[in-house]
Amino acid sequence: MRYKGQITLRMIDRDYPYQVEISVPGSGLGSGLNVMHEFCIHLDYKTRGIPTKQRTATGRDGMRWCFRAVEDAENFRVKFGGERPMTKPPKSRGPLRINRSGSH
Repeated sequence: MRYKGQITLRMIDRDYPYQVEISVPGSGLGSGLNVMHEFCIHLDYKTRGIPTKQRTATGRDGMRWCFRAVEDAENFRVKFGGERPMTKPPKSRGPLRINRSGSH
């Protein structure tokens, strides 16, 4: 169930298309997670889990660090490792169309 104002995974993928996927061991990331968050403190980012289908196909758990800027995602990947998953580029809404005929 989604609550009003809650950010969905689709919204994250749309607004933060540059992503880095980090594998999470069974014991978790420990203090490494804090280091990652500290690295991102001044960046525009969100985190999310990896898709269930992918998790079961690869047999591993993980999380995605999602950024608005490609440079931020690449700097994060260089520092912490991980992979850049294939994500769809944000859809363009195209030009604004105005109906001048007066009918709706």
